[in-house]
Amino acid sequence: MTFKKYLSVIFLFVLFIPFIDKVFNISDTVFKYKNNEKRTLGKMPDVDINYLDGFPKLYEQYVNDHFMLRSFFLILVQVFMVV
Repeated sequence: MTFKKYLSVIFLFVLFIPFIDKVFNISDTVFKYKNNEKRTLGKMPDVDINYLDGFPKLYEQYVNDHFMLRSFFLILVQVFMVV
């Protein structure tokens, strides 16, 4: 029974990691460089009520470029590519 409680607490903690990172800005302080790519990151698209066909694709590009802990995962990919 105790194992299930610990597992539940760990699961909830993992779910709240992005929120904690957003509030305390941990990833920006640990990973000093936010954008080490040679391209500009996607910008938040403007919503035009008359033309919504292209909005999902533009918003997906924005979310893919700005999700939480992105720098951390990019560093992990670089580490594993070297190994």
